[in-house]
Amino acid sequence: MNKKKLFGKKVLCFGTSYGYNRQRFLKEAVEEGLDLKILKFPGESFLIDFPFDCIEVHPRTIEEDLNELASEEFDCAITYEEFHVERMSKIAPLLKLKRPLPSLETALKSRDKILMKKAFVQNGASGAVVVN
Repeated sequence: MNKKKLFGKKVLCFGTSYGYNRQRFLKEAVEEGLDLKILKFPGESFLIDFPFDCIEVHPRTIEEDLNELASEEFDCAITYEEFHVERMSKIAPLLKLKRPLPSLETALKSRDKILMKKAFVQNGASGAVVVN
């Protein structure tokens, strides 16, 4: 990892990663200086022993759960879970993000593989194939 690019950056992660390697990646990023805060949803758990900075949230009360983040600004928000993409886009207006999240429309399209592939082709992304 590039320490200079990570050091001091502040990232909000929607949900924990279900994979051991992804959790190790996040641990290494934090060790390199990334300021990472994880929104931990019910049923999610960690496969590695590391003191991640987490906020316990629930899908039904997430707006209230995020009140403690009202004064914090993040460089960006990420997720490893495709089902959190839509939730992230809906919650984005409640967060102070330097890099905006995709619109809800874009988030929904990104979960539809056919629409996503068509968007890649329409925007000149190389290697994209549309399957009908």
